[in-house]
Amino acid sequence: MKRKKYLLFIILTIVSGLVGGAISNYLFMARPAVAQESDLFPGLTPYIPTRIEWLTLELQAALGGEYSLFTEKFTLDIVKPGNESETIFIWVRYTPNVHREVMNMAIDSAKEVIRIRAEGYGWDSWVKIRENVKMMKPKEE
Repeated sequence: MKRKKYLLFIILTIVSGLVGGAISNYLFMARPAVAQESDLFPGLTPYIPTRIEWLTLELQAALGGEYSLFTEKFTLDIVKPGNESETIFIWVRYTPNVHREVMNMAIDSAKEVIRIRAEGYGWDSWVKIRENVKMMKPKEE
């Protein structure tokens, strides 16, 4: 019985050493290569977004640019103001001849999508939603 336990211990030690070694090689040996490449190519510099940045990016990809000034007469984008760490803005610009009911439905839908995504991440307790809705000034010619 002792021999089986000893053999199992040796096998586990070898396997964990191989796996652990492979992981540490990946984590620590690959890092300098990324750092060297990022000196040459700034776009390869590692960056970890904050939770609010990640949520904003994901929501903008899903919702932003969906509405057009040419067809719906308004635009809707999702942005994070630089000085607010827990707020997502629904940024809407519209023309004087916008169909307000359609625009308001789009804003309400965006709020619901934001709530659902935040809840999915477990962030709904701190994510705040604000709107910035303004009419665009006509171009002067």
